[in-house]
Order: sequence, then structure tokens, then C-alpha cells
Amino acid sequence: MRKKTKSFTSLILWYLPVLCVQIVSGRITIGSIGSWYKNLTKASWTPPAWVFGPAWTLLYILMTISVWIIYCTKSTKNQHRIAYSLFFSQLLANALWSFLFFKLQMPGWALIDLGILILLIILTSICFFRIRRLAALLLLPYLMWTIYAFSLNVAIWWLN
Repeated sequence: MRKKTKSFTSLILWYLPVLCVQIVSGRITIGSIGSWYKNLTKASWTPPAWVFGPAWTLLYILMTISVWIIYCTKSTKNQHRIAYSLFFSQLLANALWSFLFFKLQMPGWALIDLGILILLIILTSICFFRIRRLAALLLLPYLMWTIYAFSLNVAIWWLN
């Protein structure tokens, strides 16, 4: 029982940095949705605005579970160090996108950031796969959504 409590506590602790990114990105996004973003020409495949909140919440939860599985899996210190470095690098790139796109209203720079983010997610997934396959598989929806977001960002950059 004590081990389960420790595991649950560590899961919550792993969620804290992810939650920080989620909150900051959400606040930045909400601040620009009503004005700047609403007036942009968007791709025909852009989903309704209400889809983004639940989608990102699910993706952030999956990211947290993924890194937590890595934390709970025995591996070499070097493998864990690389895994955590990649995870936090992609998390930072994730947060940076909201700042570039919504706060600074620079879709071109946000697009470059998304390209880097996609690469970091792929590298993180490969690293996680070498430690525990399930952790890598949990990142696949995040990768697919980010590629989709890339297509939306390209369209906004091109159309505006």
C-alpha cells in the first residue's frame, strides 16, 4: 500500500511542470482568442475553438503518464537523464509556441517552433521507447495532434 501511495504522489509531482505549461499556455491563448485569432483567415479543416481545451488537457495528461512511466521504470542514469532532458525540452517548446503565436502574434516564428517541437517529440518518443514502449506509445496522440497543429499554423501563416 505504501508503494502505491508513493507512486500516486510521484505521478502528481510529475504533473506539476506540465500543469504549469498548461495554465500559462491557456492564459496566453485565451487573451488572444477573442481579438486577434478570431479575425484570422483559417484553414477549412480548423476545428471549432471548444475542441482545443479538451484535446490539450488529454494530451497533457498522456504526457504526464508517459514521463511518469519512465520515472517508474528501471534504466541507466544516462538513459533517464537523456529522457528527462528531451521531455522538458519539448515541454518548453510547447509553451513557447503559445507565446510566439498568441502573445507575440508571429505565426511564422511559431511555425518554426512547431517544427522543432515535432522533432523533439519524435526524439523523446524514441528515447522513451528504448526504456519502455508504453511510454512512447502514449506520446503518439501528442505527436499526431502537433503535426495537425503544424498544418493549421502553416495555413494561417500562408493565408494571412
